[in-house]
Amino acid sequence: MNQILAVFGSMNIENKTVLVTGSTDGVGRLVARRLADQGARVLIHGRDRTRGEQLLKEIRAAHRGSAAFLPADFSSLTDNRDYAHYLVGPFFGTQYFKWLNLNGEIDLGTVTNFVPSAGPPVLANFTAIILRGVVRPVKGLTIENTYLLTRLLDRQTDLNIFNNHIIRSKWNYQFTKEFSLRIIGQYVTILSNPALTTLPSAKKFNGDVLFSYLLHPGTAVYIGYNSDLQNLDPTLGLDPNGNLLRTRSRFLNDGRQIFIKVSYLLRY
Repeated sequence: MNQILAVFGSMNIENKTVLVTGSTDGVGRLVARRLADQGARVLIHGRDRTRGEQLLKEIRAAHRGSAAFLPADFSSLTDNRDYAHYLVGPFFGTQYFKWLNLNGEIDLGTVTNFVPSAGPPVLANFTAIILRGVVRPVKGLTIENTYLLTRLLDRQTDLNIFNNHIIRSKWNYQFTKEFSLRIIGQYVTILSNPALTTLPSAKKFNGDVLFSYLLHPGTAVYIGYNSDLQNLDPTLGLDPNGNLLRTRSRFLNDGRQIFIKVSYLLRY
């Protein structure tokens, strides 16, 4: 607790507004008093109106900062219970061989669907899979492959809301201590159900090439190229939800970049 108060003591919060939740009792009350002593305008939050108004009187009597009381009992909001999240799942990994590293994670639970087809956000069933493999087949070469899956399911019908797949491969070759080449390719696809979400189906591919010459930390030359492809309709029209129209298979290059970066560390 003393460390927390010491942090507040080192901050310049005079005439600034600070909301302290649960500040009618315990640690929250002490923090609110300390902030007010330093000249802040404190918003006191809590369920107990009597304690809140008492703290308000104490702060005003000190004639240092100012305060206002915001009575609120979030436990009385039944809608909040509709968004209770939980998450469970296993994790595994191995590095039995020096040249091979494998790990993965599977998560199951509930999350909020913030983009339903109609109405307010709703709770949805959630599945996520993360798989990663790193291979070092020869000296100087490292290959890192990653697969990510995110899936939301409607809790009433068990239908897919959307599936999001990400496949990423990164190749790095160290020619010498100073010179290296890195190539990254990433494919992203979203398969959505328009009956359950306004999120559009989409496909995207990104490629990245980078040559690096690192003389010593802080002094280096980088030469790179980046290209981004998406299945955008060439007309760049909008659908009824305001999203860009998409094609089923045709890709449109929406960005290319060639760059050269030089950095030099001055030593003195």
